[in-house]
Amino acid sequence: MSVIITVNAGSTNIKLAAFDTKTLEQKGHIVTNNKAEAIEWLCSIGSLGIAGISHRIVHGGHLFAHPMLITNALLVKLKELIPLAPLHQPAALDMIAETQKLYQEVPQIACFDTAFHHTIPELARKYSLPEWYYNEGIQRYGFHGLSYQYIASKLQEVAPHNPLRRVIVAHLGGGSSACAMLNLHSVDTTMGFST
Repeated sequence: MSVIITVNAGSTNIKLAAFDTKTLEQKGHIVTNNKAEAIEWLCSIGSLGIAGISHRIVHGGHLFAHPMLITNALLVKLKELIPLAPLHQPAALDMIAETQKLYQEVPQIACFDTAFHHTIPELARKYSLPEWYYNEGIQRYGFHGLSYQYIASKLQEVAPHNPLRRVIVAHLGGGSSACAMLNLHSVDTTMGFST
């Protein structure tokens, strides 16, 4: 058996889970605010054989619309986005560094919370500010995209005969937002520029 590890290093805690690569059944998880405890758990789960590690990255800016293999070049770009998510981005980068030390040969993937919102039309991306702000990157990026993407996939399962043309979904947690979807694609969101 081998597992895929998911890492969600947030502003208040670290969530890790292991999923069987064949059945997708969860084989273990931990929620902690202690990095040493998270590392211990990672070391213990390593005996199952780790096929890959995915990291939730809160801010991908306008650059990343899909999951990306973590490379040194990608890490440079992610560090440049720290000012847009100062509570989340450093924690994610720290856990990437830790998992790379532990499992150097294991492929690691960055999954972006902002990616789901790349379908927001340009007009909805713009704030009521002079155009040069938009050109400098002040725009509605959207967050909680991994949550919304999951919900969009599940909506089709629970309502297969409903066309789901227009849907509003709320993400409620440590941070909360709402997303307007058209045909299960993001067209607007309440959490825009930064977390």
